[in-house]
Amino acid sequence: MQVLFGKYLRANPPPVTEVHELKMTSGKSIRWDRVAQHQLQALLDSSGEVGHYWKIPDMTSMGGFASPKPYDSQFVKNAKAYVVVWFYKPRQPKVFHKINVVDYMDLMAPAPRKSYREEDIAEISEKLYITKTVEK
Repeated sequence: MQVLFGKYLRANPPPVTEVHELKMTSGKSIRWDRVAQHQLQALLDSSGEVGHYWKIPDMTSMGGFASPKPYDSQFVKNAKAYVVVWFYKPRQPKVFHKINVVDYMDLMAPAPRKSYREEDIAEISEKLYITKTVEK
């Protein structure tokens, strides 16, 4: 999912800074708690005046496959923050549901259910990304 979403973003750069938490499921629903509380908090902090600092970990190359680190750290604030959900279906178009983090939290706030179907997520998706056009 990360590779496909990265290709999409490079081909269609957002006009402003965005942060994303990506989740994929091959089932008909996704548990809302798949996005951990600390991830929601980091998304919220990144989208507001508080901001979010992140030290990019130094990685050692295991067999020479580590990507070069772009820089040591970043501080993100006033960004658009999203949870991106992909309901994987073999041999079907790849549709990513991009959900504003606040809308995602509003969906799970009353917690009437532990999981949500794609139809539920589609109702609050800001955009649907069809990544099939990105693959070459």
